[in-house]
Amino acid sequence: MESINLYKTERTPFVSLNTNGEFKISGISIPEDSTAFYLPILEWIRMYAKNPQPITSAHFVFDYFNTSSSKDILEVFKALGAIKDSGMSKVIIKWEFEDDDDDIRECGEDYQSIIGIDFEMIEVEV
Repeated sequence: MESINLYKTERTPFVSLNTNGEFKISGISIPEDSTAFYLPILEWIRMYAKNPQPITSAHFVFDYFNTSSSKDILEVFKALGAIKDSGMSKVIIKWEFEDDDDDIRECGEDYQSIIGIDFEMIEVEV
């Protein structure tokens, strides 16, 4: 299994999924077909879940995402939740947002309540 690195575009976020257990997704997520964009990411995380590192750290820094992306991002969180529930890895989720971006902050809070993993909420001053 190899790490995945996808460079951001005008419509898709930067994605880094490393076999060392360090994940990062950042930027804007408004792809034409959100499910097609996120499917390989989900498949990779599910493969990683079979033999995860003792600590899995996922860092999310979204500037904006659309409704269809939000559904697929939730699936990513569910996959991370499954890793946590397996007991094979401690899962740390970092949700970074600008201090004046209530929408992104609230989305992080919503995801946190849905999947039942405490997020490290990182507020950054602009």
